[in-house]
Amino acid sequence: MTPNVTFFPEGRQIIRGSDAMHSAMGSFISLAMEAAGADAASFFVVDEARQVLVPYVTVNLPEAYVAKCGPVALGDQCCGRAVLHKQQWIVSDMLIDPLFASAKAAAEATPIRAAFSTPILGTSGYRIGSVACHFHEPHTPSTSDLIRNKLWAELIAHTVEENRESFPRADGPARTPTAA
Repeated sequence: MTPNVTFFPEGRQIIRGSDAMHSAMGSFISLAMEAAGADAASFFVVDEARQVLVPYVTVNLPEAYVAKCGPVALGDQCCGRAVLHKQQWIVSDMLIDPLFASAKAAAEATPIRAAFSTPILGTSGYRIGSVACHFHEPHTPSTSDLIRNKLWAELIAHTVEENRESFPRADGPARTPTAA
């Protein structure tokens, strides 16, 4: 089955890079999904001005799920908690986890039932976003899954930092390309 990779304009406004970089990000998220045996995956980026995460790229994640989750406040849901606390976050069953209550309707309306999220942090610890794997059944990731997604997050962070045309950062000015 060919993965359904979707890019979102709002996320692309934050991650302004080349088409090749965007394509690479879609591939990274697809590979993270496959490696974890997940049904879907996502890369949400931080909108620092609004203190929310917005979708940049999703793979096989139902449109209704993304819409019902809405912009994810930092500290809310699985991805928002991972990014705020700068640590991996697991929601093994979205229908019963009280910390996922704000988006329970998203799980009720779609087949998505579980997820784990890894923060994507820049070299000095600033928040870029999150990579998450989503499952149709209640699920707890293995230690290997968590380690692997941390590596994906580091690869994504490095790629974003090295290839962004302009990157608004919480810890300093935007990165601008230098002449080779």
